[in-house]
Amino acid sequence: MDGTATGHASFPPPTMDQNALVLVVDGPQSRPQTTPVVGGGLSRSHFVLLPGKEGDVELSIRVEETGEAADRRRARFAGSRDPQRFARWLQEQFPGAQLTREPKLQLVPGRDPSILEVDGVVPRSALNSSGGVQVFPGRLGWTASMMPGGERHGPLMVAVRPDLEWTLEVDLGRPPADLPDGVELETPFGSLRISSRAGSKGYRVDGFLHLEPGLIEAEEVGDLREFLIAVERHLGRRLESP
Repeated sequence: MDGTATGHASFPPPTMDQNALVLVVDGPQSRPQTTPVVGGGLSRSHFVLLPGKEGDVELSIRVEETGEAADRRRARFAGSRDPQRFARWLQEQFPGAQLTREPKLQLVPGRDPSILEVDGVVPRSALNSSGGVQVFPGRLGWTASMMPGGERHGPLMVAVRPDLEWTLEVDLGRPPADLPDGVELETPFGSLRISSRAGSKGYRVDGFLHLEPGLIEAEEVGDLREFLIAVERHLGRRLESP
């Protein structure tokens, strides 16, 4: 029993309660036990970009999340339906974007999955000036948040984080001129898989990212940093925009 995890679904449990020492109360069967590490849930995103009117690109985003990912999403919006909050979130994924309708929400405390559906437009010039569409729209920021500066003399605890899965569909009105090679990173610290394929009117990108939680010895922290930098480099690559 943990009364501090307000608004979190019962399973998977909050990451702070995973790999923790607990007392199972069950009469004569009562015993101490270590809780399993079952993961922080899943954040699944689907981005669709279509050619719009008068120099705009139409955006459609659906985000469905469970576990810690859903809990963070609910905390981010704190029960608000204020369109300005969601407009700011949209602009974090696509700078310069604007909402075109009220978001569709399923952000009920304690109930998974959380679902967010947003439609908007972004000027084609904004995408072009930034070099195109990112392989994963938005910013991960794991390296900055996880890696302390300076030389490390002790181990680093990597917390349980939700897995990240996404699909990016871009309608160019024609086949793409070029697509990057796929990515397959498998390391002791986590894995990254990205695949892309061309279609008659554009392209599709599918990706999956997993970070392995646990204690990282001081001499391995540099390798972890290299993995995180490689992940953010691959996610930040730019592709053609409509």
